[in-house]
Amino acid sequence: MVKKLIVKTNSLFSKIFFTSILCIIVPMLISFIYASTSSTRSLEDAIVSTLSSLTAEKKNQIEIALQGEVKLIESMANQPFTVDTYQEFAETNQLDSIKAERISNIIEASRKNSNGLYENVFYTWYDDAKVIVLMDALGGESIGRELDTTGWRHGFLRNPKAGVGGHNLSPVTQRPVILAAAPIFTKDSQQLLGTIEKAFDLETMTEGILKGNSKHNVQTLLINSSGLVISSEDQSQVLSFDFSKEEGDIKDFYEELMANPSGYSFFTMNGVRNIAAYEKSDYLDMYIISLMPTSQYLSQINALKKGLSIVVVISIIIATFITMLLTSRITKPIRKAVEHIKIIATGDFSQSIPERYMTLKDETGTLMTSMDMMQKSIKDMIKTILQESRNLEDFVVETNHQLLELNSQVEDVSATTEEMSAGMEETAASAEEMNASSNELEKAVESIAQKAQEGAVTSSEISKRAENLKENAVTSQKKADDLRRSVDTGLRSAIEQSKAVDTINLLAESILQITAQTNLLALNAAIEAARAGEAGKGFAVVADEIRKLAEDSKKTVNKIQEVTKTVISLVKDLTQNSEKALDFIEVTVLNDYKAMVDTGELYAKDAESIEDLVTDFSGTAQELNASIQNMGRIINEISIANNESAAGSENIAERASIISQKTNEVTGVAAKLKESSQRLKSVVDSFKI
Repeated sequence: MVKKLIVKTNSLFSKIFFTSILCIIVPMLISFIYASTSSTRSLEDAIVSTLSSLTAEKKNQIEIALQGEVKLIESMANQPFTVDTYQEFAETNQLDSIKAERISNIIEASRKNSNGLYENVFYTWYDDAKVIVLMDALGGESIGRELDTTGWRHGFLRNPKAGVGGHNLSPVTQRPVILAAAPIFTKDSQQLLGTIEKAFDLETMTEGILKGNSKHNVQTLLINSSGLVISSEDQSQVLSFDFSKEEGDIKDFYEELMANPSGYSFFTMNGVRNIAAYEKSDYLDMYIISLMPTSQYLSQINALKKGLSIVVVISIIIATFITMLLTSRITKPIRKAVEHIKIIATGDFSQSIPERYMTLKDETGTLMTSMDMMQKSIKDMIKTILQESRNLEDFVVETNHQLLELNSQVEDVSATTEEMSAGMEETAASAEEMNASSNELEKAVESIAQKAQEGAVTSSEISKRAENLKENAVTSQKKADDLRRSVDTGLRSAIEQSKAVDTINLLAESILQITAQTNLLALNAAIEAARAGEAGKGFAVVADEIRKLAEDSKKTVNKIQEVTKTVISLVKDLTQNSEKALDFIEVTVLNDYKAMVDTGELYAKDAESIEDLVTDFSGTAQELNASIQNMGRIINEISIANNESAAGSENIAERASIISQKTNEVTGVAAKLKESSQRLKSVVDSFKI
């Protein structure tokens, strides 16, 4: 049963039927939703417009009423009788009791006749920044009371003119009141003497204005700028319901109300969802709010939605019946076509399509005609396939034979290519070894070239040192010759001067002779002194001392002679050695310096030759290095080309192997094709044509 239901659900009839129903239902639902939304919006706009108009009307009524009262108070303040009474009080500081009683009677009567509108009417006196009640309509109950000068009264005293004051609680009745005041000036209007003020009972003043509409369940509230309800038809809300202290959407409504002079919004109060329009009275500094439960106008919308729902359901039922009839008529020829296709699917092409379906003028008639043409075409095609399947079998046999020959040739090519690849690989290995050897040779030549360059630098330095050695040898030779000449001159002069030692020797001989004579004289003197006896003792002592001195002088002279002999011997040795040294310098040293100069010149020439040789060797090494690098590059290119050739040979071998494999596969496919052609022949034979 489930399978049958699935088949029916997947049938063309079901698809067309459900698609058509869906195309009908979706626009109807969209229209229903749009109509509901539009009607809700339109009705809501109408309600908002009504509430806004009602709010503006009530605001105007309250403002007009208070403006009339302000004009009345202003006229009372400008009455000559009132001004004279205040002028007299200002001049005498004494209030006329008769005039005061007259004024009190007038305002008391006015209060009584107001039917509770006037909570109080009173006159004040302005004295030294104080405001004191002078007369009232309560029988003197508030006379003498000092009033607060802050808030609105402070601004009034700074700029005194008739207007509406603040709204607060009455100190007498504890009910919300609103004040209206007018200034009383002196006759020349230069000095403020006092005021006349009326306290209006808000509940009485707004009783008729704020009265709700019972038919539409509309309620009006009067709140101050702080959000407190100061007047309402529901007395339980007065001075107890504060919008600013509530939570949820009431607080949001209050914030929106404070931010805009007029508008509308929604809030829930006491569990009831309300739509409210509001408008601010700048004249009174308060807000008028008119609200209505949303259920009041949503009931109309719900009734409209219910009617639309019934219409939509009936329309869907009618559309479903009509769609079913049309779908059945459209799909019947298609079902017949499906049945005929199922017969063709069994391989039976002998049955023809009924003529009445091919004569239809719509797409189904075209479909039946096309199916008939297709059936005939398939018959002809099957005949052709049968003939070609026989030919295909012959072609497969011939192809199989050719593929076997091709496979044999490909195997020969593969073997030859593998041999070429092996040879290429050996050549590549040799080229790589040559490349490695050339790299090592290149490094060795680079090292030789570097050493040759270093040798060139070193030989240049050697040449410079040889030149310096030559110059130093020439300088030293010159200095040695100059020294020899100077030493020779000084030595010969010293030798001549050393001959003075001979003079010392002669002088020493003379001193010895003198000493001998002195000694002889001393001996003679001693003899004479001995002869003289006592008288000659002193002379004997002197003679003895002279003898001793002569002896000492002799010893000293002998020592001088010994030293002189030693000096003479040393001078002779020095002279001989000096002459030998001069001869050595002249013969050996100067000749050695000359040989050193000659050696330096040869050394410099040899260094230049070595430098030239090393430079040539360095250039040759660099050229050899460049040639080796070029040879290495060529060997590398040969190696790369050889590797590429080897890779190409391997690729050819692989391709040949693949071709051989593919040939085998094609041979297998050909065998399968032969089997398929045989099966095709048997299948085609099964068709009834």
